[in-house]
Amino acid sequence: SVEEVIAYDSSKDERHGIYRDIRTVSSKGEKMKISDINVVDEKGNSYIFTITKTGENVRIKIGDPATTFSGEKIYYISYRASNAVASLSDIDEIYWNVTGNEWNMPINKVIATIILPDGTISTKNACYFGVSGSTNICQYGAMVTDVKHVFQAPYILQAREGLTVAVGFPKGVVTPYQESFFEQYADIIGAIVL
Repeated sequence: SVEEVIAYDSSKDERHGIYRDIRTVSSKGEKMKISDINVVDEKGNSYIFTITKTGENVRIKIGDPATTFSGEKIYYISYRASNAVASLSDIDEIYWNVTGNEWNMPINKVIATIILPDGTISTKNACYFGVSGSTNICQYGAMVTDVKHVFQAPYILQAREGLTVAVGFPKGVVTPYQESFFEQYADIIGAIVL
């Protein structure tokens, strides 16, 4: 389960909303399924949004095409990512690009919190920032509890820079994701139906 809070400031520019692109390929190159997408404001009111697929991303287009705004808007985005936990030889790992690297504007502040299931103690932690593929190590905050890990970019991220975090934990905590028959053959089935 993923929850994002994006505070966007258009300054004096009139905007309809934002695009949020979510990469659908895991750190091991496996296809993830993004589902149960919801977008609300700080009061819980739903935003108008549409979902499209663009390459390896799911794109959430948020905003009313008939209305513009200027200044700050806050977007609460929630969704589920299936097949997002990597099964390595000795551990399982959440390796997550928190922001994406497609923003064409700076990100003033980014904080990521990974919460593991109760009783799970992580075996490793890492945090990287910069352009895609960067190995710049960023700040790791104190663990609030054994299962909660907080990461933060050390300064403003420039356009096309992002934040990626990793938390490893013992095998057996999560059940490996199994694609259904229809998910495995969705492209073929779709072609036959057409």
